[in-house]
Amino acid sequence: MVILKVILIWLILGITKMTERYGLKTVSWISASIVLVLFGDTLIPAVFHVLHILWEMIESVFEHFLETTFHLTPRQAEIIVAWMGILTITGFGLKLLYHAYYWSIILFTKLQDHLTKVKADFEANPVKVGLILSLVSIGGYGATFLFL
Repeated sequence: MVILKVILIWLILGITKMTERYGLKTVSWISASIVLVLFGDTLIPAVFHVLHILWEMIESVFEHFLETTFHLTPRQAEIIVAWMGILTITGFGLKLLYHAYYWSIILFTKLQDHLTKVKADFEANPVKVGLILSLVSIGGYGATFLFL
């Protein structure tokens, strides 16, 4: 029990120091990434299930609103809500594709600038190139044998 208290105090102090140094938003993203990596196989389906239930609740409320306000039959309200859902998902998908395209252009230009700097650095230090390539190949071999 004492060990558990020590570990909890250590974690709280570490998170407090990280928050002071990097900011709450950065520490939150790091914590969320760690949780997703460790528990993603069970967490992601649970999040999708909750989102699906929320979506169904919103659809149900909207269907009843259409039925009572515009005196539609339940079938007509279902058709309207279904098409609204399809259009909403299509709009979000297009927005997501646009953001992916935008960020890929930005990241590609930054990567290209970085690679030109690295190439110039490698041309200045040929010994460094050999060292880095040998370390990368040894790391690749080690990872291959680790997963066998």
